[in-house]
Amino acid sequence: MDSFYSRALGVFVAASAIVAGVDAQNQTANLAACVPEGQFNAAANVDYFPEKSTVAATAPFKIAYNGYYKTITTSTNQTIVLYQCGTQRPADVQADKYIAVPVTSVYAGDTTVVPFIEALGSRETITLSDSTQYITSPCIQALNKTQNVDSANATHALEQTTSANVGFVFSGNASNAVTFPATRSNALTRAQWLHFVAAFYNKEGVANAVTKKITDNYACISDAAKKSASTTPPVVAFTSYSNFQNKESWTISGADFINNYIADAGAKNLTGLSNLTFSERSAFLDALKPVDVLIDNSLVVSNVADFNKYYGVSETSDYKFIKNKQIYQPNRQRNGNGGSQWFEEAVLQQHVVLADFASIITPNLMKNYQTTYLMKLDGQPTILAAAQCPNPTAALAIPDIACPTPVAATSPTNSNAAVSTYGSAVVAMAAAFGAALAF
Repeated sequence: MDSFYSRALGVFVAASAIVAGVDAQNQTANLAACVPEGQFNAAANVDYFPEKSTVAATAPFKIAYNGYYKTITTSTNQTIVLYQCGTQRPADVQADKYIAVPVTSVYAGDTTVVPFIEALGSRETITLSDSTQYITSPCIQALNKTQNVDSANATHALEQTTSANVGFVFSGNASNAVTFPATRSNALTRAQWLHFVAAFYNKEGVANAVTKKITDNYACISDAAKKSASTTPPVVAFTSYSNFQNKESWTISGADFINNYIADAGAKNLTGLSNLTFSERSAFLDALKPVDVLIDNSLVVSNVADFNKYYGVSETSDYKFIKNKQIYQPNRQRNGNGGSQWFEEAVLQQHVVLADFASIITPNLMKNYQTTYLMKLDGQPTILAAAQCPNPTAALAIPDIACPTPVAATSPTNSNAAVSTYGSAVVAMAAAFGAALAF
């Protein structure tokens, strides 16, 4: 009997050790914490990351899994080794950065990475930011945990940023900084950066589900929009005004992601893949003659009066986008300090952005749809504040947009017959009117 109880006690103790520690051999999910001290054995060849990211082949980075560490390589030749905390840094692997995961404190170099972290359910880890006042997320505002970096004191700022486990930055050389250039990607690969961020949190499973929803929604909306497109698609221009250093300029964007949204919504971008910058207002306005829909992204334009002033037009000017009241801005949702969701949540949620574009290009396709980011120039924006956060600790809700049913293609209200020849002439102006700028 004593032998029986001894064996039973031994089984109980062993089971308790597994529960208290990590049963690495039988993991079905990535660890949310460190491997307890004394439990790691490199020779055991345990796979600590059973959940692996399904990164698209077109993504600008790759993730390779190697038992207790994973290696990220980017198209800009950045190599990052992420090793499971509680194990050991791999001694025979060369990399630019070595970071223990999952991370628990993050420095957000700008607002674009914020929704990616929120979508993983990890917003409470954002402890520092260069642009706290411009973060529009109601739940980040509600948590009120993110401190602003002391930009007036370079030494203190460096101490702050390097105190975080990792810093997601557009550019920078701090010891813990990794480049997060999601805004440089086209619309079809922006969501893929969620896999990149998820690797630092061991939340690959979450990233797989979210990116699938976004890409599936995007494909469905795009398919319906293209099937509903007119044989002579409307012409769209994504524009901006600047007075940098007291030098006026006007830009028509040909950025990849803008081209994607316009084409996948069933329309034609005025300049194609060419970014055109004009130093003369008359030349800029002349280029806009074929435009049916204009989307203004100027930081200084907040109403019709501003638009008329900086563009040099009036409400009676002879442009189709003015006559038909087809002038929009991508800042329907913003905070009280001027921060816009266009530079935050919209970077992740391409399916929502595409739905917005499709709804203004083919209104019959997206009946009863309320835009999230785009609004008429004279529309009323939604000011986001902490009170609008339903649950500060919950993950960002990714909307599932119902797949629209294609509608019969119709000709646009105004003829676009001159577009093909005029569009070619506009592209030819690039050399005469300044360098191309992406935005």
